Amino acid sequence: MGEELILQQNAFVERILPGSIIRELSDEEMDAYRAPFPTPESRLPIWRFPNKLPIEGRPLDVWKRLSDAHRALRMSTYPKLLFAADPGALVSVDNAREFAAQSRSRLVLLGAGRHFLQGRPSRNDCEGDRARNQPAGPSVSRGEAHMTAKRSSAPPGRVESRA
Repeated sequence: MGEELILQQNAFVERILPGSIIRELSDEEMDAYRAPFPTPESRLPIWRFPNKLPIEGRPLDVWKRLSDAHRALRMSTYPKLLFAADPGALVSVDNAREFAAQSRSRLVLLGAGRHFLQGRPSRNDCEGDRARNQPAGPSVSRGEAHMTAKRSSAPPGRVESRA
């Protein structure tokens, strides 16, 4: 993103953040996100951040670290959980399913969400999503899904079995 958008207009907080959450943030919540970045100078790290995102192999050092981490996850045998939401943002549900299968992970579908999943609706608002998204194949029990989600501080969701 451009320097003007990020430094002068605070576009990450004012546009990208609200656009990456499926519910509307309150004025109080927005003020909490604005507080650490009151001046253009305080937004310099936010302006530099997008240049470090690994996209199409660049920057090479970050791309390599991320590729190595993904390879290590695929090769590991310890239990893992992968949380995803629909439609997602950087990772679609289909991409999450594929990576979960490759990395021997359990995929927990949290229902509706974009990039910042902590901004999803409250647990009560998600009950309908869970009822509509019961797994078609083998999965952990609802009680196990609840305990898994409780341990991870995330609301219980649809849990798919390891591939």
